[in-house]
Amino acid sequence: MSYDLVADIGGTNMRVARVENAELTQRWELPMTPERDVARSLGEIAATQNEPPRAVIAAGAGPVIGEQIRLTNGGWLLCPDQIKAATGAQEALVINDFEAAAWFLASVRQEHVTPIGQSGPIQPGNRAVVGPGTGLGVGILADTPHGPMVVSGEGGHVALTPRDATEIPIFEAFIRLWPEVQIGQTYSVEAEGMISGTGLPLLYQACGGQSGTPAAEIVARAKTHEPEATMCLNIFRTHLASLCGNLSMTAMCKGGVFLVGGVAQANPWLFDQEFFDIFAAGGRFSKLRAECGVYLVNVPDFGLRGCANALAYRVSSGAR
Repeated sequence: MSYDLVADIGGTNMRVARVENAELTQRWELPMTPERDVARSLGEIAATQNEPPRAVIAAGAGPVIGEQIRLTNGGWLLCPDQIKAATGAQEALVINDFEAAAWFLASVRQEHVTPIGQSGPIQPGNRAVVGPGTGLGVGILADTPHGPMVVSGEGGHVALTPRDATEIPIFEAFIRLWPEVQIGQTYSVEAEGMISGTGLPLLYQACGGQSGTPAAEIVARAKTHEPEATMCLNIFRTHLASLCGNLSMTAMCKGGVFLVGGVAQANPWLFDQEFFDIFAAGGRFSKLRAECGVYLVNVPDFGLRGCANALAYRVSSGAR
């Protein structure tokens, strides 16, 4: 039976699936080691099947430049020509990983999510996805009269600023630790700098924690109420909640804002009524923000499912 291959490639793992009739029928997961060649790895997987795939869609954590992606965290290359040559596919396409995550929202169902705080059932309308993982991804699914349309971008690199005076020395310390993410000569930093698995150890250090502590250990220490870890996780989640709320207004996400990514999905305890209250705090537009709703996605393969949705849309629209 003919099939397609889809791949979701981040800074930590490379997930691949065989797709038949828009369903994931077989799955592989590989670690992203420094020597990993993405095209060759896809070719090795294709070689285990009875025939080459019709098409390959690979989603990567980085912007698409000249039809290629150089992953932001790690530098691996996703090149359609190399993928076609390695797999024997008739067609190959690379998309941003949060373009794929946004495509997942085209088929998201209530059983895929946990509503946060007072969020009600999922509604139709524009939707946004936010993913704190190795980095911080953002994507938009627009609900148009002609069907769903994904708007990809680099929303993880917007500015974060201190929410109150007590955060100023923490932002100053963070900037000293990672000056590349400072925005201008201000207290502002790239959102991904703090709201990501990569940035969390540095944020913990800026809060007075021990240098080099892994993100998972910081989370564990926060659960035991260690002051530095508690402060770190509080800054992490309050800024994430505020970012999600701002995004809900930027794209008028009446269909909801959805949280994905390794850090979020591994720590559902972070997303409680207080998170919702910060999400909804919008001055004159607080009621409208609250009506958008915010949800934690429970399924692990949202990126692969999104790639499959993107492929199905290309077929239905005649783009393929």
